[in-house]
Amino acid sequence: MEIGVFLSNAEVVAKTRWIYITGILFAVSGLALTSLLFFILSRWVGRPFQEMITVMKQVQTGNLGARFKVSGNHGEIAELGKALNNMIERLNELIEREYKAVINQRNAEYRALQSQIQPHFIYNTLNSFLGLNRLNDMVGLEKAILALSGMLHYILEGEDWVALNEEITFIQRYCELQSLRFRDRLTSQIRCDQYAKEIKIPKLLLQPLVENAMIHGIEPAGRPCTMTVDVDLFQQDSKPCVCIIIQDDGQGFDFQALDEKKGLGLTNVRERLRIAFPEGNLSVSSQVNCGTKIIIKFPATI
Repeated sequence: MEIGVFLSNAEVVAKTRWIYITGILFAVSGLALTSLLFFILSRWVGRPFQEMITVMKQVQTGNLGARFKVSGNHGEIAELGKALNNMIERLNELIEREYKAVINQRNAEYRALQSQIQPHFIYNTLNSFLGLNRLNDMVGLEKAILALSGMLHYILEGEDWVALNEEITFIQRYCELQSLRFRDRLTSQIRCDQYAKEIKIPKLLLQPLVENAMIHGIEPAGRPCTMTVDVDLFQQDSKPCVCIIIQDDGQGFDFQALDEKKGLGLTNVRERLRIAFPEGNLSVSSQVNCGTKIIIKFPATI
């Protein structure tokens, strides 16, 4: 026996609408649950990689102390994090090793250049003593020997860098020593900005230039000459810089015809300035019978 159920059109539409609404609710719930699970899983998986990228950017900017925090001892992500940290450690070791090698090389070059100046200075000073001896000036010779003794103490001290004030004091003593030899033919004027006195420079950076002025400028001129040393502090690109001008009105020279022997002090100072202050600059202008002017500029360091 068959039973037939007759539904009105409104009832069919209502039943169908309920089925649609139920399906839509299930679909929306499934989509929301899927999105939530995707968000949680993506953060759980993606966060370590984002942290690794952050660490890499810090290393790129020079922060070699940055490390990835490894959580757990297993899994590919933990292994990748450990590998990243090991790579940074190796990179840090290589950079430090290379940096120390460069510093040691620069120190060796610097000391080699400094060692050239010391015998050269002593040789020229002893020649000055011969001149005093020929003039039979025993008092002047005694003063010169005592002055040399104090100057040698400064030269042989262990410090490679000294305050500008110390170098200026040494130059003043050197000029006083040369005054015993040149008498009225030499006038020296030395001035140092009081704010620049404590700035550090390589020892004996200026002395070879003053010595060159004496030997190759004032001595061959055969007339009264003046040598000046001016030290000033100025601002360049909002940074403090030192400007040193060493000038004489002596014999002068043709810079193009300068031989290696006469240019030893100048070349030595230029190389030591390059090693000590890569941003430093040394310029020379000279004219025969009109004198020589040397300008040194470098960043101020205390």
